[in-house]
Amino acid sequence: MPVMSAQNHKPQVLVIDDDPLFREMIRNMLQNDFRIQTAPTTEDGMRLFTDAAPDAVLLDLVMPGKDGIWALRAMRREDPTVAIAILTGHAALETAKEAISLGARFYIEKPVDAEELKRTLIRCVESTRQQRHQEQAVAEMKGLISDLHAELEKKERVLRQARCAVELMYDLSQPLESAVSQICSLEEYLSGNGNLGGPEHYQRLVKSFRLLERCMERCRLLTELSRALEQEDHPQSVSVADLLRRISDDARPWVRNAGISLDVRILVRNPSIRADPRLLEMAIRNILIRALHAAADNGGAVRLACVQETAAVELRVEDHGRGCDLEALSRRLRPHFSRRDVQTGAGMGLLLSGRVVQRYGGSFHVQSAPGKGTVVFIAFPL
Repeated sequence: MPVMSAQNHKPQVLVIDDDPLFREMIRNMLQNDFRIQTAPTTEDGMRLFTDAAPDAVLLDLVMPGKDGIWALRAMRREDPTVAIAILTGHAALETAKEAISLGARFYIEKPVDAEELKRTLIRCVESTRQQRHQEQAVAEMKGLISDLHAELEKKERVLRQARCAVELMYDLSQPLESAVSQICSLEEYLSGNGNLGGPEHYQRLVKSFRLLERCMERCRLLTELSRALEQEDHPQSVSVADLLRRISDDARPWVRNAGISLDVRILVRNPSIRADPRLLEMAIRNILIRALHAAADNGGAVRLACVQETAAVELRVEDHGRGCDLEALSRRLRPHFSRRDVQTGAGMGLLLSGRVVQRYGGSFHVQSAPGKGTVVFIAFPL
């Protein structure tokens, strides 16, 4: 590897002055301590500034054509780390003040004192290198922060997937427990009798299959809603009353087959909110279906009510299902999930629906207790 010469270690100074004798004098004065490049015009100086990236610039403000102020502005735009010392005479003192306000670090009055010039340029070089070091440190820090954000996003995605998996298991646990209980009863009977033995056991088998169908339906709904949340939404004006009527009408056939009741009361003057209609419909439909499934376990009822207050439209979905203990669920999900996560949705379905509601400025709250059912409260500001 070739050894770098001492000349290459010297700081590089760009001198821009229209006087050839002055440029030569500066070169002779500084060449032992600096590498000197000179330019007779500001345009030539800017080309050298761009190509050579000097450690300091010595700039005469009074130049033919484009003056030193123009060059100063251009240099500050291109590389604000380079320290610039301006040359000025007593008559150009006001221009020198303007140059300082534009970012020049130092100014030197003509005629130039050699020692003062060297001291000033050394300070310029130190300032430039310090600025460059700081910029490099900031760039490295930004890179580290960017890498950290990317890593955190990966971990957050994994955490969301884990939370969805845990809450999906919770969502499916009740219907699966009921289905397994029915199947176990049938197994005990068949092990002793060898046949279905009558309509009672046949009904148990039918109920078990219906419970499993509900699990499959819930998985499908939650998968669709989860995917929709990751996609870009398209907000527009959505009629709350029309949306609720459509969702409740679609649920009527299932309600009749399940032998439960659905009481719908829409007491609003057809207010509108701004949201993605497909995503909002999926979220509210998911809340209603969860309530219907919960009520079907106990042969209970579901109430869907919507009222309009002065500054908000409020939605309430209440079921008379088994309910759940939010405190117990919170303890079961620790340390990964807080009680606040659980309260915003006792299960993946309500959690995802709550995210949709909150995305469009709404509030979302769940009340539930064992044996007392679950109530979901939603409010959208108008």
